[in-house]
Amino acid sequence: MSIRFFKKKDKILSTSEAKEKSLKDLWEKDELDILYGYYKDLSYRSVHHSNHGIDKEIFLQFFIKLPGLLGERLFHVFDQSNDGYITKQEFLLGLYKLSLRASFEDKVRLLFQMFDLDNQKSITIFSMRTMLNAFLIAAQRNTKDKDDLLLDKDKIDSIISKLYEQYGT
Repeated sequence: MSIRFFKKKDKILSTSEAKEKSLKDLWEKDELDILYGYYKDLSYRSVHHSNHGIDKEIFLQFFIKLPGLLGERLFHVFDQSNDGYITKQEFLLGLYKLSLRASFEDKVRLLFQMFDLDNQKSITIFSMRTMLNAFLIAAQRNTKDKDDLLLDKDKIDSIISKLYEQYGT
């Protein structure tokens, strides 16, 4: 069993400890107030007006810089209950995982969940290629000078092929 850690100041909490703690242990009070405000606004704008939480359409509008598949996968990672809505707890915990306070392990787990397109707890060559191309598309969309990009589709395919040749499937 792997252990994730949540960090706040000098305090390190395991995943099970963090689940037992309130969100007040992960965020400062003023941060929570701001984040609760965002959550209330987003959930109100959702189809069922906050009865269930934030729906995918509103979530994707909030994360506008993550087009297409990237936004879809981030929604999937936030929506731990897989009910199509993000609850207040899921929203605050998901944002925590994206924050600078989150551990390296939490960030790797988040990326792994985003790349695991078929939810089989593994990343296939197809999934890797699909997600890296989605990142490339997002980078191209958000970059004025396309020559600044270090990778293109062919380089991504080459890197993935070499990785899978060396480390297996």
